[in-house]
Amino acid sequence: MKNRASVWCYVSGVVAFVAGIIYSLSLLFIPIAIYLFIYAMRYFKIAKLAEGAFSYSKPILISQAIVVSIFAFPLGLLSIIPVYIAGSHNIKVTNSNNINNEPTDSSNETIKVDVAHVSTTNEEEPEEIDDEKLEKIEKLARFRKQGLLTEEEFEEAKNKLLNE
Repeated sequence: MKNRASVWCYVSGVVAFVAGIIYSLSLLFIPIAIYLFIYAMRYFKIAKLAEGAFSYSKPILISQAIVVSIFAFPLGLLSIIPVYIAGSHNIKVTNSNNINNEPTDSSNETIKVDVAHVSTTNEEEPEEIDDEKLEKIEKLARFRKQGLLTEEEFEEAKNKLLNE
């Protein structure tokens, strides 16, 4: 899994999808079913995000959680869990072993961190991220995973997208 809330995003997506199928059985509730299908697909996209980019999707998760909780009650209340986790994802990790920014051996695939200092602060309020930016960040993450982008280039491009 990419982030801690991805399981809950998948569960919320399945609940929204099943509720959409139930609402689509009645012609009167087709618009509600369409919204639930759209929200289910968004939940699946958000579940694939990396842990650092997950907190930027909090505004989308809030609006989706409200709709899914109302129209898929009582199972829809599970969609509140990813919102709570997204609010607690502002984490900074610093490695005390590499304070002088010395180059590391890139041939070794495992990273060993002896001591890490973690601080959970809400210094910056994340902006709302739309679907287009979300797709671009996913594309950048795939490039990084394939080795086409370094971590610094990925972070620089991601910050440039989010600051637009």
